[in-house]
Formats: sequence, structure tokens, C-alpha cells
Amino acid sequence: MYLKTATMFLTENNAGGIYVINSTGRNCTEAQIYCRQHYTDLAIIRNSEDNQNLTSQLKDNTWIGLHRDWVWSDQNNSTYRNWTAGRLLNNKASCAVADISQGGTWMGTDCGARFPFICYQDNLVLVRENKTWKEALMYCRQNHVDLVSVASEMVQRWVREMAGEASTPYVWMGLRYSCTLGFWFWVSGDSTCYQSWSTGNGTGWCRDEGGRRVWSTGAQQAGGEQKWVSMCEDTKLNFICIKTLNI
Repeated sequence: MYLKTATMFLTENNAGGIYVINSTGRNCTEAQIYCRQHYTDLAIIRNSEDNQNLTSQLKDNTWIGLHRDWVWSDQNNSTYRNWTAGRLLNNKASCAVADISQGGTWMGTDCGARFPFICYQDNLVLVRENKTWKEALMYCRQNHVDLVSVASEMVQRWVREMAGEASTPYVWMGLRYSCTLGFWFWVSGDSTCYQSWSTGNGTGWCRDEGGRRVWSTGAQQAGGEQKWVSMCEDTKLNFICIKTLNI
């Protein structure tokens, strides 16, 4: 029988959302069901900064969203791992907990054990489907809120984190150039005061392979310097949607 209430702590994650630490003891499957019903999923920890922020608040060993063949709960292919040194992984113990006795490193354990758990709710979502800019815009507006706008360094940091997991070398953002008015704008209406262009980019319109003049659209580099580049809208790329306007 579950407790009716649970102590929760909120902390920002690096995808523009929150982590929620729930103190109710559940097995890994029950914890995941709860997280998917109320948030996004069991926690995905993408880097050491997120791990440190989270584990510093834990009071007990706590489920995270790494399980089975040691993939994340959303099948994310992030390579960040923080296993407890000298502790052999047992594939029969196929769910992971953050171990507070070892400074927040992770260990595999029986999925049927009962522990507190960490959910996450992302405000951004990387869609690993290859679409043109217009197709990506339509998808985001039909399934979420919009293509992502980047109005600050904080949001740019979240976008870089997401873009690093893309299957294409660039990802679409909601940035477009108006040939008529001669300036860049975000489709959400956000200001373009903040900029992160790669050298030689952000110059406006381009021509496609047939010599037709088209509007230029803005994409985020998935690797390298992870800056913005100008691209023709018919290029097919992964893209980043926002789930809420409050970022």
C-alpha cells in the first residue's frame, strides 16, 4: 500500500525542465508508471552537473531511469555514466539506483526492490525524425507547442544538450529570415536580441539547388562549436520542440 503523499524536491535539469524526487518507496516498474502518468519519465541524467545537483538532495538510494541493457527510459543514447568504481555490473540486476553511500554514483540492483525515485519533466523534446523546416514546424505545433526559440544563454545551453543527441549534424530551431523585411525572427514571436551564430552565418536568404531563391532558416549544430547556422528550409533534419511557453 502506497503512502498517499510524498515529499518532493524540485531542481532544474539541463533540458529546460525539472527533476522531481519522490520519497515514496516503489519498485522500478511502479516508479516508471507513476513518472509517465504525472511527468515525462524516470530521470535521465545527461551530465555530471545534473547528477551532482540531484544526488546532493537524496536521503536514500533512489531509482533513476537507466535499466535493462543500460539504456535510458526513453531509449536515449546519452553516453554519460557514473557507475560506482570497483562494483561489477550484474545484468540480472537490471535497474539502476543512485547510491548515496558512494557519493551519488550508480549501482545496478533488482528491479523489484523498493526505493524512492526521480522523475523528470522536460520543456524541450528532441525529435529524431528527418523533416524539412516547415514539416518540423507543423509537427511541433500539432504535437507540442512550437519549434524552440532561443532568447537567452540559458535556453541555448538546453538546446546544445539536446542537439548533442541528434542523429543529424544540425537540428532545426524556430528561427527564420524574412526576405521582405530583411531580418531574422523567431516563429514564437520572441526577440532575437540573443544570438549565437557560427562565423559566416546569419546572412539571410539562400538559393536551392535549382537556383530558386528561398527563405533561409536557422539550425543548431549538433557537434563542434554548437553554434547556429543558416540553412535552406528544404533540408531534412532532426528538430527541437518546446512543450511550454514558460522557458
